Amino acid sequence: MTLNSVIVRGSYKGPSGYDHHVREFVRELWRHGVAVELRDIPEWTAAKLPHPLRDPWFDTLAQPRDASLLLHCCMPWQVAVESGRVNVNFTMFEATSIPRLWASHSLTHDLVIVPTASSRRAWLASGVPAERLAVCPLGIDPERFGPAVAPLPLEIQPGQPIAHRRIRILNVSEMGPRKNVLGLLRAWLKATSPKDDAILLLKLGCYGPGWHHELQGRITDLERSVGKTLSQAAAVHFIFDLFADADMPRLFASASHYI
Repeated sequence: MTLNSVIVRGSYKGPSGYDHHVREFVRELWRHGVAVELRDIPEWTAAKLPHPLRDPWFDTLAQPRDASLLLHCCMPWQVAVESGRVNVNFTMFEATSIPRLWASHSLTHDLVIVPTASSRRAWLASGVPAERLAVCPLGIDPERFGPAVAPLPLEIQPGQPIAHRRIRILNVSEMGPRKNVLGLLRAWLKATSPKDDAILLLKLGCYGPGWHHELQGRITDLERSVGKTLSQAAAVHFIFDLFADADMPRLFASASHYI
C-alpha cells in the first residue's frame, strides 16, 4: 500500500514530548514524500512554544487533504473519529492495563499503534483484540544526538560551568506525580554529598502559574522528611527554560548520563 497523503491530528505547538513526537513524525512523513494535513489539538497543553522557538513551517500544513487515513496522536478518549476515513490512534500507557474508558474508546478505532510491547500487553489485558493493535517503536536520530553536537554552556552560577563536574546526570520531566521527580531528589539527597564531583540537572516542565512556589514547598517538605537539605548534597541545577527542538540535543550533550 502506497501512502500519498495523511491527516495528522495532534498537539504540535507546545514543549511536551507528545508535541515533539508529532512534529518529528510529520517532518519525516513529508521528507518521504507524503503530503500531510496537520490539525492541532490546542487543549492538550496550555503551554506553547513562543514563535521564535517554533518552526513556522508546521503552520503551513493546514491545507485540507483528501486523505483516507487520519492519524490521531493523543489519548484514546481524545480521538475524534471521522466516518469515511481509517482512524488510527498513536498512543501509549505505562501500566499493566489501561483504564476502562480508554479500552471502550479504543474499540471504536480501526487501529491502535503503541511504541512498546508492554503497552500492547496493557491494551490486550483490557480486552482490545490483537488485530486492532500494532507496535511502532519510537526512533532516535543518531546524528542529531552524536558526538559532534556542541553542549549548551550551562553554569551552576556565573563563572562555574557545569562541564567542570565529572558526573552530570540529566532528567527531563514535568512536575506531575507520574514522573516522580521528588523520588529522584530523595535518592539524590540520600546518596550524595557536596564532596561528590557530580551534578543533577533537572529540566522541569513548570509552566503554569504558581508552579515555582509549589515546587519550592514540595522540596522543603522533602528536605524535612529526609533530614537533609539540598545544600548538604551534591549540586542540583534546575532548568525551567523552554528550548527549540534544535537546542534539545545540546542539552542532552551537556550531560554525561541520563536518567
